[in-house]
Parts: sequence; C-alpha cells; structure tokens
Amino acid sequence: MMKATKKFACFVLVVLVFSVAATTACAADGAQEREALGDRLSAENLSKEELAAASKETLAYLRNRIYANHGYAFKTKQWSEEFARYDWYKPNPNFSDKLFNNYEKENLSRIMAEEKRR
Repeated sequence: MMKATKKFACFVLVVLVFSVAATTACAADGAQEREALGDRLSAENLSKEELAAASKETLAYLRNRIYANHGYAFKTKQWSEEFARYDWYKPNPNFSDKLFNNYEKENLSRIMAEEKRR
C-alpha cells in the first residue's frame, strides 16, 4: 500500500510541475504578444480583430502604453511600476496628449471602444 501512495504522490508532483511550467510558458507568450502589439501602437493601427482577441488586461496595458511612450507620469502604483521596468520609459514633466501621433490617437480610440464594448 505504501508503494502505491508514493507512486501516486510522485505522479501528482510530476503533473503539478508540468502544469506550472505550461502556465509560465503561456504567461510568457502572452507578455510577448502584448509587447509586440505595444511596439506597433505608434506606427500602425491595430485591427479591430486584434483588439477583440486581446484580454481586458492587455487592452489596459495597450491604452497605458500609448501614454507611457510619451512619458506620462502614472499616478497608480500598478502602472508606474509596470513601465518603470523598461529602459525606454522616462517620465516627462511636459507630457501632453498633443504629443500623440495619428496612429496613437486612432489606436487609443479603438482600444477604448473595445474596452467599452465589453
């Protein structure tokens, strides 16, 4: 009986390890996809299909990324810590949304529409 319990415990441990590894890999893929979309915000319009497929968290990231690209000084801990991780992020005391180019304005509008749609 003891051998069966040990085997079962080992099986559960293996399943748990693989589960954690798969979850970590999926999270990394999601972060890479989010970054790839974020890198395009200033140069092209994201499609409505791309935004519809994005998670609520990704939409919030993308909306805030447009502001971060121009140095908006975030007031919330979540976003100030998020963007402080990046070398390219530099708070700009002269921030203005007038700095947004036409792609950023359109993407911001599309992102907000998708957030509202949900």
